[in-house]
Amino acid sequence: MKRFLVPIILILCLTGCEEEDPVSLNSPLESCYALYLNFDDNHLFGEAEYVYPPVDSGKNQITFEYLDNRIVRVTGGFGMVPSGYGTMENLIFSERIYDSIVYKENQQYVYTRPEHFYVMDDQPEKPIIYSTNEKGRLLKVTRRTGREFYYAREDQKILEMNRHEQILRTFYMADGNLMRVETITTRDNGVPWQKKEMIFTGYDRAPNPLRNQYHILGAFYRAFSQNNYSKLTTHTFQWEEGSWARESSYSVEVPMYYNELGQPLLGEYNGS
Repeated sequence: MKRFLVPIILILCLTGCEEEDPVSLNSPLESCYALYLNFDDNHLFGEAEYVYPPVDSGKNQITFEYLDNRIVRVTGGFGMVPSGYGTMENLIFSERIYDSIVYKENQQYVYTRPEHFYVMDDQPEKPIIYSTNEKGRLLKVTRRTGREFYYAREDQKILEMNRHEQILRTFYMADGNLMRVETITTRDNGVPWQKKEMIFTGYDRAPNPLRNQYHILGAFYRAFSQNNYSKLTTHTFQWEEGSWARESSYSVEVPMYYNELGQPLLGEYNGS
């Protein structure tokens, strides 16, 4: 009986207390610069290490092909290359890799081609499946390994849980935008061990062309917000003597430009 509890919670929360989401699910972008994407914690790569960004991430981009106003192909992805340290491998950006996207009702099936093994127990012939509600909000992600992630809204928070109802990450929202993602790792005895915070700031007031496009490579975090962030700060902490001690911090800030229609120039638009 327990295994059905998480989906029931999701259905109740997302049908009984959800507000209207007027943002279109269809992005007018024909491409997106790698500069504005975030490939960390991606459901495709797991814990794999990156050789990234490319030499010039302001010029490297992924490109989109549409069918019936929906993105069906994303060209540009990551391949595994030897790192030079024994048998370890890293990820490097390549325009030879693409995602083919199939839509079935409120699910998006993302097949990466050519096939690459990215994580332990990976099944590269299978898709990653993103399940959303009728408004485009994320309900569930099923990785190629079969591992499932559920997403439930709770006031101004989104809880990412596994099938055993364990909270994996907490997404904090404000004014329709993602402000912070918190991950807390505990030891086997339940004592806190490590914490990671991703803080999103510098939001504009322009509509986000990647809104609800969770399944687009690198767009996962942007997809939660109605506007566009320009700065990401990441903090890591270690649990020491009953409190969190900061271990490291780094920030990435990107410039934001807009066309005459007020659209953010994350890439190129149709007709631009």
